[in-house]
Amino acid sequence: STRKEENLDSQRSILPSATFLEKTRTLAAVPTNFTSNMVKENNREEIVDLFLRIGLDANNTVANNKVTSNLIAVIEEAAVTDDGCSKAVGNLLYTVATKFPANALVHRPTLLEYIVSNKIKSPAQLEAAHAYLGCLGSENLHLNEFEEACGVRVEVSLEEIEYAVSMVFEKKGYHLGDALSV
Repeated sequence: STRKEENLDSQRSILPSATFLEKTRTLAAVPTNFTSNMVKENNREEIVDLFLRIGLDANNTVANNKVTSNLIAVIEEAAVTDDGCSKAVGNLLYTVATKFPANALVHRPTLLEYIVSNKIKSPAQLEAAHAYLGCLGSENLHLNEFEEACGVRVEVSLEEIEYAVSMVFEKKGYHLGDALSV
């Protein structure tokens, strides 16, 4: 393929998937002030239920109104209000709600799609995404660069980790028995 076609494909891939857009359209059925009304009305039960559906300890989160508002907005934007998600994904969504760079809000839907689809699945990947997007700001996002910066599709096996650790020990002149006796 030509460079022009690759660039076009890259630009197309910046757009959210049809499935993600469909889930997001479902949110249109939710009143537009759902988030703000929920927090303003102190509808604690609904909020706790929503946070439990994404695997969070809701009582601690509900105590802070700003975090609560941001987290509800992120949950809605990620389109997991009805079905919820795993605790691992929920923790990543919480991190987005509390630490996402304000100068890159235009890219938050893309990041949320990567999280919900398990392309970004670890705190280290999310931290890398925040750093990358924070530097990028509102400029055009190139998914191939973003994915490389975040380690998307990089899998490390337990054996690879064990080997790397053993190599560090060997380089330092330690033996596993020495390390365990410290």
